[in-house]
Amino acid sequence: MTVSGPDADRDLDSVPPRTYPQDADLTGHWLETTIKAVGSGVQIAVTTGTPGYRQCRDTAAANGADHTERLGAGDVLCVITSQGRIARLITKDATQTSSDPIIKFDVTVWDPPMPH
Repeated sequence: MTVSGPDADRDLDSVPPRTYPQDADLTGHWLETTIKAVGSGVQIAVTTGTPGYRQCRDTAAANGADHTERLGAGDVLCVITSQGRIARLITKDATQTSSDPIIKFDVTVWDPPMPH
């Protein structure tokens, strides 16, 4: 998934994640390689390693914010989406161009476990 500037609203609840401003979870910044939450209840936490569902969920719940600091290749985001899914975004590239920041991610989105 690529996020390029503030007009790159991304809905992580759609399959595959897509640009959809009405239900967006995240968007980019117009001058920095940062990500901010735009959806209701969306939480973002930057972490390390390759967390699985539970670790990502717990990290986003405990340390989540509505934006990140500047991102670079290798940074990992854990996100609670507006519909309660958990997403892991691994930053593959983060480049500031003269017009927009461009951030490329590998994305995994998990549905919450079904109640028993």
